[in-house]
Amino acid sequence: MHSDCVTVDELIFEIADYKNNYAEVAVEKLKRLCSQSYGAYGYLQDRAHDAWLPDYARNRLRDVLLSIAIHLHAFQEYGRQYPRA
Repeated sequence: MHSDCVTVDELIFEIADYKNNYAEVAVEKLKRLCSQSYGAYGYLQDRAHDAWLPDYARNRLRDVLLSIAIHLHAFQEYGRQYPRA
């Protein structure tokens, strides 16, 4: 789980860097990682409210969290549980 948190931090920094042309790639990687790891998802929920994040990065992180929450709800509706890492 520690490596997942480190990866989440790295991806958040890539998203927050306004000069980064690969921010969308980082968003997709973050979405994939947090969809597969409950620890990474919880860590992202905590980090999405950090004061140092620029507004556009915070909004992108909220979009990622919302997307994952929608999938979680759909999985729970059909009797599946979120896979824990």
